[in-house]
Amino acid sequence: MLDGIDIDDYELFIRQLANITGFYNFMYYNKLTEDDCNYYETSHYRPHVGSLIVQAISGKSSQPSETFQYVSTSSMTSHVKFLRSNFLRETVH
Repeated sequence: MLDGIDIDDYELFIRQLANITGFYNFMYYNKLTEDDCNYYETSHYRPHVGSLIVQAISGKSSQPSETFQYVSTSSMTSHVKFLRSNFLRETVH
């Protein structure tokens, strides 16, 4: 599903959401999203992925930080820079 996202629209969404509230972003290319075994199909993840998300949000994650990022207005510039780099890197391959 990530392959079909327009990065400009995605950035606008991320910026608008961060202006409302901080949030955890898992939606970029990483070891979880690139492993098809983690999903039943393109938009429904398997139970073990849900557990990883709950652990991340509760601060009890043993996952590497590259699988999610906390986004707020103060981290917006660096997060958008990261997202653009992440999406560009993946579309080149």
